[in-house]
Amino acid sequence: MLRNIIWYLYWGLSLVVYIPAMIRAQGHLNRGEVFKARELAYHKAKNWSRYLVSLAGGDIEVKGLDNLPSDDSFLLVANHQSNFDIPLLLAEMPVPIAFIAKIETMKIPLVSQWMTFMGCLFMDREDFRQSVSVINEASKKLVQGYIYVIFPEGTRSPDGRLGDFKAGSIKMALKAKKPIVPVTIDGSIKMMKKGEKGIHPARVVLTIHPPILPEGEIFKDTGGLMSEIKTRIESALS
Repeated sequence: MLRNIIWYLYWGLSLVVYIPAMIRAQGHLNRGEVFKARELAYHKAKNWSRYLVSLAGGDIEVKGLDNLPSDDSFLLVANHQSNFDIPLLLAEMPVPIAFIAKIETMKIPLVSQWMTFMGCLFMDREDFRQSVSVINEASKKLVQGYIYVIFPEGTRSPDGRLGDFKAGSIKMALKAKKPIVPVTIDGSIKMMKKGEKGIHPARVVLTIHPPILPEGEIFKDTGGLMSEIKTRIESALS
């Protein structure tokens, strides 16, 4: 109970404390200094995420960091077990990342503003035209050097098992001709299950799989590519 109280107090109060930094980030954006706004937002989000994971009692192991491309932008494709998945990835990835998030995330005060500064995009899966627009925007940003994370299941798993992958989730990488890096998140569901508010300490393993390069033949077969991504992610689930 005490852990939950401390965690939620930190979650809310830290967002308020970060408001002056948010104003600075907005100032950068107003002056067209997109990179400065993005850099400030990313570092604040990374520090915030580290504390969120630590206060929750997360014991995190990361495997395969050397699989991340060092000379190109890329699309991270991960399974989705918990609300902790985003802070886990922010805390542990050694490169600036942004997310393709569901449109409902825009309703979260302050958090949505920070995500916008980071370059995150919000997709309405019920609106085909809006989804296509987001995919096109993301592909352009991938070419510009952004690194995006997407959860192809579209929602959190209720039991930790993989759900169906939406084929449209990788179209941005196909259009941009950028590598796809599958990532397995194993154990975050123990920290917070879907539909629950309680925080629990847990061991979580993040496995970064070898990238799938756009030069490969499999990039020409969307169905086969999705199957390969899912197989790799599933291989590291306990």
